[in-house]
Amino acid sequence: MAKKILAWSESAQQFYREIGKREDGKPVRFYLGAVEKLATANVARLEALWKSVESRWEQRYLDDPHEASPFPCWDAVTIQLGKAIGKGEYTIQLEFDDDPDDLETARRIAEMRLYFPMIQVTVADEDSLQQGMEAMQEMAPQLVEEEAERHKRNMRIIKDVTERYGGKVPTKETLHDALDAYKEWIEQEFVDVAGRTTQTGVKQGERADRIKRHVKDMPLSDFGIPEIEAIIDYWRKRPKKPDYSDKRPKKAGKRRDRPRKKEQSPYSFTVCKHTIRLFKHFLKWLHRNPAFPWKRPIDLELERTNVVQDKETKIAVDVYTKEELAILWTHATFIERQFLLLALNCGFSISEIGTLDWSMFDGDYIKRIRPKTKVYGEFLLWDITKQALGLSKKKGLVFTTANGLGLLEPTKTNKRGAKIPNTWYRLLRRVRKFHPDFKKLGFHHLRKTSGNLMRQFSDGETMAVHLCHGKPVKTDALAGLYSNPVFPRVFEAQRRVYDYLVDIFTPLEQVELPRKISPATIQQIRAMKKSGIKTAKIAEVLGVNIQTVRRYAKQPSSRPTVK
Repeated sequence: MAKKILAWSESAQQFYREIGKREDGKPVRFYLGAVEKLATANVARLEALWKSVESRWEQRYLDDPHEASPFPCWDAVTIQLGKAIGKGEYTIQLEFDDDPDDLETARRIAEMRLYFPMIQVTVADEDSLQQGMEAMQEMAPQLVEEEAERHKRNMRIIKDVTERYGGKVPTKETLHDALDAYKEWIEQEFVDVAGRTTQTGVKQGERADRIKRHVKDMPLSDFGIPEIEAIIDYWRKRPKKPDYSDKRPKKAGKRRDRPRKKEQSPYSFTVCKHTIRLFKHFLKWLHRNPAFPWKRPIDLELERTNVVQDKETKIAVDVYTKEELAILWTHATFIERQFLLLALNCGFSISEIGTLDWSMFDGDYIKRIRPKTKVYGEFLLWDITKQALGLSKKKGLVFTTANGLGLLEPTKTNKRGAKIPNTWYRLLRRVRKFHPDFKKLGFHHLRKTSGNLMRQFSDGETMAVHLCHGKPVKTDALAGLYSNPVFPRVFEAQRRVYDYLVDIFTPLEQVELPRKISPATIQQIRAMKKSGIKTAKIAEVLGVNIQTVRRYAKQPSSRPTVK
């Protein structure tokens, strides 16, 4: 049961709150007035005051345990502050019983203002306070010198002690403990408005886990320059991915004596680059984190790291040809054709399609900001793209699930929604059933194909504007600050790309799934039937069943465009 914050006193006829104790162990009661709304506001400030009292006691106990009280408690001054807060006051004049001098008065007031900002502390004699503050300012250089000397003495003592342990102080905290704490910090730092870890945080946490899997655990006292450089060098050379084949369950009906691949592929250049970058940030975080007794070595220099490149340099970007796009279109379902059109027409990839909203439509154009680069772009919609998307609405996501959620909505385990790539790979599997050598590229390569076509029918700058790159003019970094993108040039290039691809776009409604024969065979069946060849002869020539010929010989009935 939750503790009651406010209590009512019948004798005093007002609310009160008991919080903390005196040095003798007796509880302290603060009265807060008879108006509950004001009392609730004052009790929040009173609790903040008590937390500051505890913080000041902890600091005093760390500095000198013998001088501090055995437990956090109220003293005569802090009780004055609490009573003033209970009355709803925001300023108080303190009266010290021991009549301190000007310098001591200034020191005490400075301490009060540092620890207790919830109420303004002053004294009756402002001149005395001003003289004390001036004296403290004159003493500041001397105090700095004394602190520097004290630090040197402590460092000499530490070095003398640590020489017995080979120059290191043994600690119980380990490197794996620090990496786990760093991952937890990432998941708490990268959150959205709902308090859920963002996909960036999830990805960074996975990288921290990857570092942990590839490094041997050790006490943080042993985590020095050689170990740090070894980890960076390990990822610089792009280690090979571990073999998890022994841990995967055997599927029924599969041969168990099948030889496994001995040669494992190395991690990609991008993965290693981002892993090293995260590890360097981890070192900075660990140095600043007071929960771990580790400090960055003075001689450590984190210079720029050159990750080993691939043996074979790519001389061309992987894109689809017109003939391959025609094959994809022929085998695609209606939703897959919508994705194909948006990718080729506007250069949209997964994030752009998943966040596409009806409010971004303006007649024959889409006007939006790209989620990744935050760059504004305008796109002319082809006629077939508008037909595929249907009638425009005022607002709302264009593509949603049956439950009304976005296609990028995270799963229950907070993984990024993969409905778009899953749809794409289903199409590729369907295509490779009839074309085994067909390229198996990711959905992002459709965006590259769009950019390649835009550059083919225009120029590099127009392509960069079309793809919403952060720096469309590579030779002039300030071009985006002193001029606007030339969108009419982009629209003209889009028209040329459409004229080039228009003959591959068969009617949207001609989608026949599921099918056991290829679309090309279906077209042959219809052409032969139209020319008067009998069903049995067509089945014999094409090597298919008579029922299959009868099923596909009929022309598909046109259906209305999906709205």
